[in-house]
Amino acid sequence: MGKTKIICTMGPASEKPDIIEKMIKSGMDIARLNFSHGSYEQHKKLFHTIRKASNKLNKQIGIMQDLQGPKIRIGKFKPEINKIVLQPGEKFILTTEDSSIAKNRVTVDYKELHRYLAKNDRIFLDDGKIELLVKKVINRNIECEVVVGGELSERKGVIIPGKILPLPVITQQDINDLNFGMKLGVNYVAVSFTRKKENIIKIKNLLGKNNHISIVAKIEDAEGVSNIDGIIDVSDAIMIARGDMGVCLPRAEVPLIQKELIRKCRQAGKPVIVATQMLDSMITNVHPTRAEVNDVANSVLDGADCLMLSAETSVGKYPVETIQEMDSIINTIENSADYKKVLISEEFYPARSEILQGLGNAIDKLSQVGGLKAIICLTKTGNTAKIISQYRPQLPIIAVTVNKQVAMKLILYWGIKVLTGKKVKDVEQNYGIFIRQVRKQRLVNKGDRVIITGGIKEKPFHANIHIVEV
Repeated sequence: MGKTKIICTMGPASEKPDIIEKMIKSGMDIARLNFSHGSYEQHKKLFHTIRKASNKLNKQIGIMQDLQGPKIRIGKFKPEINKIVLQPGEKFILTTEDSSIAKNRVTVDYKELHRYLAKNDRIFLDDGKIELLVKKVINRNIECEVVVGGELSERKGVIIPGKILPLPVITQQDINDLNFGMKLGVNYVAVSFTRKKENIIKIKNLLGKNNHISIVAKIEDAEGVSNIDGIIDVSDAIMIARGDMGVCLPRAEVPLIQKELIRKCRQAGKPVIVATQMLDSMITNVHPTRAEVNDVANSVLDGADCLMLSAETSVGKYPVETIQEMDSIINTIENSADYKKVLISEEFYPARSEILQGLGNAIDKLSQVGGLKAIICLTKTGNTAKIISQYRPQLPIIAVTVNKQVAMKLILYWGIKVLTGKKVKDVEQNYGIFIRQVRKQRLVNKGDRVIITGGIKEKPFHANIHIVEV
């Protein structure tokens, strides 16, 4: 498996136990539950199915709850209606009334939308795949002409470029969903349409004692990009959600924004996720396009910690094959000379103190010594493993911790494989216990030479680094 992690969105295509097991074996590191779709009962069932598969295969799989956020969406369809096909040139109505779904008429969940639209405004649906032109607004009905058609299903996003709408920072539905996620036991919560740091601070306050849950800020529009420094500062991780971003902002700017946000996250020592339409054609095709392969490859070369699959694994025909394809691309790029040049580029080093920079560099340089097979990191808080990951060493990082919550946090970080070990009184006197556990998982073999480190602290400075034969 590659060092760049793979996040997979779960859904109808990936809810069966045997499929989930195949997804884990193929390289899935984190499962995403999208709370814009599905019922609480469905999410609960899927959560426990993932946990069961993870335990069976003895691989730690993180679970991410993705809150729908203050995003305008198409309303729910009747059970007998799966999708609506929009044709260019035809009339189509968005209504803020509670009315029945018809071939040319759907509801939207933002009941004030009609107040902010006028003739010639453009509306994009489903990450920009469908485009509408407003012709007139009559009462609560927004009458449009279809410019770019396509298939439309329920709960798809609605974007109006250039409009600043008075949407809430956190909706009541988000609060309800978050409370459910905390009870369920999710490891990460993704906050959609994070526009400023106050969005994240409010989520932190709502989490309260559940501060072991990592908060992922989703950057999706110009306001989020402009406030990125403050958002990075208060978040545990950043997701570059390119679907809505490519509609809200000029499409040609998105690759540049992606590179800049990755650079900022790397320097801040925060994991960064690249998401949306990475292998989109594999929703219906068993092979990706060459352009999609390039996109995945460049995201790896940019230095992303994680890549995320959306519809490809939630509703696509080939969820397992898509993961295998992404894993193959990741491994190919990570083993290339160009990628190794990226790893040693100092512009991406985290802006830490000189002590920690020196230590991170030392472990990185040590990892390049011939004959060494892995870095085994013994950590209580996860900080040691995080520091090492941020310097992108060439060797695999195996983090051993007694804290399951810490282990789950570490899955987000580049290159870290996690194991939960037994609690011992004196770590240094009991290296053998952890080494045997690592060998049992076949992460190293008998006779391999490895770096063992742990307990990196700056105040007072403390660090243990050993090279041992296992």
